[in-house]
Amino acid sequence: MQELDFIEKYIKLISKEMDKELIIRDPKELYEPITYILKIGGKRLRPILVLLSAELFSLNPKIILSKAIAVELFHNFTLIHDDIMDNAPIRRNQVTIHNKWNLNAAILSGDAVLIKAYSSLISDNLDYSKSVIESFNETALKVCEGQQLDMNFESEDKISLEKYIEMIKLKTAVLIGFCFKVSAIISGTSLSNQNAIYNFGLFMGICFQLKDDILDLFGDEKFGKKIGGDIISNKKTCLYIMAEKYSNLEQKKILYHIYSNSNISNEEKINKVKILFKKVKVEEYCNKLVQKYYDKALIELNKVSIDNSRKLKARLFFDQIINRKI
Repeated sequence: MQELDFIEKYIKLISKEMDKELIIRDPKELYEPITYILKIGGKRLRPILVLLSAELFSLNPKIILSKAIAVELFHNFTLIHDDIMDNAPIRRNQVTIHNKWNLNAAILSGDAVLIKAYSSLISDNLDYSKSVIESFNETALKVCEGQQLDMNFESEDKISLEKYIEMIKLKTAVLIGFCFKVSAIISGTSLSNQNAIYNFGLFMGICFQLKDDILDLFGDEKFGKKIGGDIISNKKTCLYIMAEKYSNLEQKKILYHIYSNSNISNEEKINKVKILFKKVKVEEYCNKLVQKYYDKALIELNKVSIDNSRKLKARLFFDQIINRKI
């Protein structure tokens, strides 16, 4: 898509800068796991959004590149520690750090990545640094709150949609909100613009996670995506919550039985859940929820007092996120 060519330019900038973080020094037991997780890559969504927001507020993306790297490093820090807490064997189709090395190596390398994130965040030492750090600290604490809520859900029998949205807002969406706000702070734009673009990012983040939930089961398998990971892990995502909400009594019994049955194979479990979810039209209900937060995001983007032509890239990229198949 020619309109999204700018994404490739952003990724090249980000990759070149991230390469500077891939130096293995002594002790190699600390730096090898860091290099390993950063080389795996991923979508690079968050640093892309930092550079995208820079253009929204007429900043040269290169000026704000260190903030984009800080966000990507922080995101990787959260992934390393999340994998430990979830006892996850695989991350981005590769063995997780705590499985490839050991638990202590994962904890310590994760801590080092967080320190690297702060170093990148404050590397230019300009006048706005205090505001940026305060906003980043607030965001980081909220991400921790979201992770705790996510862990709490594992032992809760019933989770309301409202509680689930609050959890993904904290765990995922606030960091995406920060990606947009950091450029707004640095540009010196009005507080109302800062708040509106942050809220745009917040609702985009909620959409992104809801779409991820849907794609976990209904994603396009021909692209090699592993289907049903959340079901195998018994995660109560928006799919489960909608199934519970709209199922009749008999369907609820089937749902609870499948999720509590430890004797069923992973493949059979995924198939049975998918059949039930299709009967209840779960994908349709979840897509309506995505549309709800998509509309909220665009309302906030429209509040930002800049020329509409500068908002086009953000809108195009947002649409790509919502319409993706994997």
